[in-house]
Amino acid sequence: MDKHYSAGIDFLRAFAVIAVILYHLPQYSFQGGNQGVTIFFVISGYLMAKNASYAYQKNQFSWIGFYKKRIKRIYPFLLFSLLIFILIAGSIQIRMLGNIKSELPSLLFGYNNWWQIHEKVSYFDRFANSSLFKHYWSLAVELQFYLVFPLFFLTVMRLSRKRGYQLMYLLTIISILTSLLSPFSIAYYNTFARLYPFIVGMFGFFNRKNINDVISSKKVTKFWLIMSCLTLAVFIPLPSFTGSSLLVSVLTMLLLVLINDKEVEKRTKIAKFRLQYIGKISYELYLVHYSVFILLVNIAPKMNPLIELVVVLIMTVLMIAGFHSFMHLKRKAGRYLGAGLVAVAIGMIIFAPTNRLTADQNELKQELSSNLKKIENQPNQKGNILFLGDSVMLGAYQELEDTFSGQATVDAKESRQISSLATILQGYPNLADYSTVVIGLGTNGIISDESIDEILTQLKDKQIYWITIKCPEGWQESVNQKLAELPSRYKNVHIIDWFSHSKDHPEYFYDDETHLNGEGRSVYAQLMKSVLSK
Repeated sequence: MDKHYSAGIDFLRAFAVIAVILYHLPQYSFQGGNQGVTIFFVISGYLMAKNASYAYQKNQFSWIGFYKKRIKRIYPFLLFSLLIFILIAGSIQIRMLGNIKSELPSLLFGYNNWWQIHEKVSYFDRFANSSLFKHYWSLAVELQFYLVFPLFFLTVMRLSRKRGYQLMYLLTIISILTSLLSPFSIAYYNTFARLYPFIVGMFGFFNRKNINDVISSKKVTKFWLIMSCLTLAVFIPLPSFTGSSLLVSVLTMLLLVLINDKEVEKRTKIAKFRLQYIGKISYELYLVHYSVFILLVNIAPKMNPLIELVVVLIMTVLMIAGFHSFMHLKRKAGRYLGAGLVAVAIGMIIFAPTNRLTADQNELKQELSSNLKKIENQPNQKGNILFLGDSVMLGAYQELEDTFSGQATVDAKESRQISSLATILQGYPNLADYSTVVIGLGTNGIISDESIDEILTQLKDKQIYWITIKCPEGWQESVNQKLAELPSRYKNVHIIDWFSHSKDHPEYFYDDETHLNGEGRSVYAQLMKSVLSK
């Protein structure tokens, strides 16, 4: 077993990071792209098992040596990227540093996923005040896996083969059940719910000979067949996120086993795609790209998506080049420069307007949580008007209740996207009894003609009022333009133009420029009432 560079693994890394970038691209919604993170987890599990096994067979496996390698690989660029983005954000728009004072320890010490769970951060609410480092949750999961890996690995190696596999099966089942049974907003970040991709990767390495015996012929053809299935699984995900992640994990593991054979890897001609160059910088690209997107949404929300991608790539290359240049500075010069930059960054963190933003965010969280409980406890139907919306409408629940005096049913939920509404409407209780449906969706991503057509077909016998959106995201204009075209295509569709009504009134909004404060909620509810009363 020769340890060798694998262009195939870098090919998979490139595929994974491209999927994640497409998922994060502000003006588009590639819903399954977040499964790129699952691919990274499987690769980590596979490679950790592989490298540790080589060292173990030579009696060279060391806990300290393992941790040193991980720290050396992860922390230098992590610290560099944190420093640079704090400096950039602090220079351009210091409010983007948001809650950095409370978030920074979780970024440094590898528990950001648990911090986000505690703070009730939704990964799917993407607006201007989003943290620059929200995507670092997956790095925290990786760090926690690395923390326990030596113990887990040595336990598996010292057990009999059968007992070792049984332990892996047990942990996989527990992880999957945690993912299935936990609320999605928690399961998405939860380390235990994310453990099974790592174990699937480890299992693939330990059991590679048996798997190769099953895939005994036409391995190159099967590689591309499985790669095609993986592409479909990522970009056309299953309805169940856990099911989709498990499928992606197994397919990735099979590909890793196949390309573990040097001859198979060579015959796939993967190197001709030149994606291994992206794979080699996939870690750096992952850390940089989302932060750049957040910066661009704040600075230039209407930037062309192709230009955004180019800016992301350029900035990543510049940061990598800057990082290596910094690391090669003479020790004395490097210390002075590093100390100066750190001092400036600390100053920016100290003077970031944390208290006001935290108060706004905490107030909003409390309102959304309280209103969600009220919605869950309300009767199945009140009146003949049904409101369906996301967190913007959820925040205004009480004002809508008071304004319509119990003659309307409000069904709103955080992070709800238009793509999920058709499924929600199927079998919706008492749907036939509503004559009017008011839809407030679009702030969480673009809306497609297919989704709209499917929804409006289900509601063809009702009067539909669709609320335009007001948010600083790049897709605001495209969503509102698409909504403006609906009345000409559907006679039963009307538009409630919240955007025009609120665009010149920043006093209606919290600092995220999307969710409504007390004054904004009252105006929002009154607008609904005035339009629906005509």
